[in-house]
Amino acid sequence: MQGLKYTVDIVFCIDATGSMGHLINEVKTGALKFEEDLTKLMNEKEKQIDTLRVKVALLHEYSKEITVEMGENKKDGRNFEI
Repeated sequence: MQGLKYTVDIVFCIDATGSMGHLINEVKTGALKFEEDLTKLMNEKEKQIDTLRVKVALLHEYSKEITVEMGENKKDGRNFEI
């Protein structure tokens, strides 16, 4: 389909509680590499994401709320921090 535009919204929900302490660095590495991996996969399929919005939601100890740690409309997922 020529002229098709892709708008993608992604939310990473990450368990940042103490029980994840031994895995959190692996989670960070995977999340930070996600945009690169997604771009590579889309290129292999000869497709391009025109708008990519990513949010990171961290679940903390004893929290009744989820904290959103990233601003809106980030095209480059590597710009976010966990």
